[in-house]
Amino acid sequence: HLTVEEEFLFNSIRYMETYIVANGLIEELKAKLNLPFYDADKEYLCRQLFAHRVTNNLKTSNEEYAMSVHKLIERMSEIEKIDLTQNDRLYQSLLYHVPAMVLRLKKGIKIQNPLLENIKSQYSELFSIVWYAMSILEEEFDVTLTDDEVSLILIHFQIAIEDQSKANNIIIICQYGISSAQLIYNKVRRFLPAKDNVEISTLDKFHLAEIGEVDLIISSLSFDAGGIPLVRVSPLVSKTDYMNIMEAYTKYLIEEPSRFIQNELIPKAVKVPTISKFVQSSLVKTGVQVESKEECLDLMISELEANSLVTEEFRASIFSREKMGNTNLESGVALPHANPSMVIESNIFIVALKNAINWGDRKVKLVIMVSLAEEDVSEIRGVYEELYQFIGQKEMVDRLLQVHDSEKLLRIFQQKGE
Repeated sequence: HLTVEEEFLFNSIRYMETYIVANGLIEELKAKLNLPFYDADKEYLCRQLFAHRVTNNLKTSNEEYAMSVHKLIERMSEIEKIDLTQNDRLYQSLLYHVPAMVLRLKKGIKIQNPLLENIKSQYSELFSIVWYAMSILEEEFDVTLTDDEVSLILIHFQIAIEDQSKANNIIIICQYGISSAQLIYNKVRRFLPAKDNVEISTLDKFHLAEIGEVDLIISSLSFDAGGIPLVRVSPLVSKTDYMNIMEAYTKYLIEEPSRFIQNELIPKAVKVPTISKFVQSSLVKTGVQVESKEECLDLMISELEANSLVTEEFRASIFSREKMGNTNLESGVALPHANPSMVIESNIFIVALKNAINWGDRKVKLVIMVSLAEEDVSEIRGVYEELYQFIGQKEMVDRLLQVHDSEKLLRIFQQKGE
């Protein structure tokens, strides 16, 4: 029996591209040999397949799915504002992956991605965006996506985006443990470019893991980083620390320092030009008292229905999505959403609850329902980037919840900037 190797997520996600192939082989071996296999065994097989260039990147001519895959790539290109339509590796990988995924969903066969929780945590924006983009597959093939299936498709897109935009890999290490490192992460994530991979690690993991792909380390410790640029910061990340991080980023990670423009830094006042297009006073509520997730969703959906903003199928889509996986965040926010084809007029519904309620495996006190219609799906990246300025960390969520006047809360989400 094998043990799981220490690895950074930005490295793991690359060999996980072979997960579908590895999972299929293991299922066949289990059936023929009647032997148990564990996640570590699958991970080992993924690594071996990747090392020997055995991937799902096989030429295939599945005409039934070709157009759907093209549409999916075009939609992601539009949302991410990056041309992925010429990436043949991405196209062939998805053409191999999507038919099997649809078959699994139609037959109710569940597949588990061992990296699911890490992906949802560290690629939370991209996870939501991929789900929106994949809604065209839900509609076309009459299936309901699961978090595991979405995360596996995300892997293909993340690899393609990284290859095209040259993402940097940055790790954060703190002497006071993961919680302190999380505090540093929450602060620096806001001003580092969204394309970059930022990951929390421990010193022990750093010494055990493959560090060849690490571009920059931000840490409260001084240690031998093996030649990798290291920025020393305090656990609370002072203004001086910010300047040191920016200086190191400019020096080591950017060929042209002028590209490190002002709008990539923490703004003095948060601006939300994309969100402001879709919020309206009637859909921002504070002090709402409900006893359960179901009651909260019913209240919100009924309001949208009464204003003719969604179709009759919207309600079922929301509840179906909730059954497939948790839409909550560690910061105490829930992000329920439905298929864009069931939205008549794009809107963002914000509800601050009087008391926290159970939402899956976490307590939630702020619910933000993003409902973008098909014609506005290209705006989803901007919406989530702006949202995560508020909801990516509990400290900011707590500040929002201190605003008890709905008009004041509305104004926060209407700051268009210059």
